[in-house]
Amino acid sequence: MEDFHCVHNCQLERKFHPVRDITEIKYNILNLPYEVTFLDGSKIKVVYDGDGQVWRKILTSTTDTLPNGQYTMTIDYIDGFEYHDEVFASYTHPQGRVAPGPDGINCEYFLRDHLG
Repeated sequence: MEDFHCVHNCQLERKFHPVRDITEIKYNILNLPYEVTFLDGSKIKVVYDGDGQVWRKILTSTTDTLPNGQYTMTIDYIDGFEYHDEVFASYTHPQGRVAPGPDGINCEYFLRDHLG
């Protein structure tokens, strides 16, 4: 089995990763991965802005392993807000995150000590 190795700009290059079933990783001009292809044909595509911040992820599956038996799912990231297929999923802030739950909105807080 082949594994990945580092090439120019430390991009990973090989055609097979045995642990994750990754067959290919493509990079953009900012040296960020914009497409990851898996052994079963599933893909993750990522759209970035000019600063390298993630705007959107498009998950494509060859099976119905995504939520609700879907074959594609779009995740949008807008100023701390996260939307899954245009439905609010969460809002992240410095103290934690806010996400919808079965009984309404859930507030989840990060526990930190003096080390961060």
